[in-house]
Amino acid sequence: MQNETTHQAFSARTGSELGLRVVYAAAPFDADAVQAVLPCLDMLILNAVEADQLTAALGKGPDALGIADVIVTLGAQGCRWINHGDTVREFPALPVTPVDTTGAGDSFAGGYLGSTG
Repeated sequence: MQNETTHQAFSARTGSELGLRVVYAAAPFDADAVQAVLPCLDMLILNAVEADQLTAALGKGPDALGIADVIVTLGAQGCRWINHGDTVREFPALPVTPVDTTGAGDSFAGGYLGSTG
C-alpha cells in the first residue's frame, strides 16, 4: 500500500493480524501516515528525500525503525536495502536516460514485489 490509498492504518493492522506480509511505500510522504503504520510493517519503501523527511520527523533513521526490511531508492545511484537495521547493501541502478520520472517509485515497488513473490 502507499499514501494514495485510504485506511492505511486499518489495512496494515488487519494484514499484520492475518499474518500477511505488509509492505508500505511512503509516497506521497506524510509523516503522520507513516508513523501510524510503522508498527505493522514488514517492509518500508521510500526514496532518499522521504527517508530524510522521516528521519527529521521521528528523530531516527530508517535503520532504527525496527522494520525487517527497508529499501531507500536513490535515483540514478540505485537503492539501499536495510535488513533488520544491521545489514546494509547497496545496489547500483542500470544507466538510463529518463524521459519522465512520474511513477518511478511505484514502478520500482511493483517490480520489486512482483519479482520477490
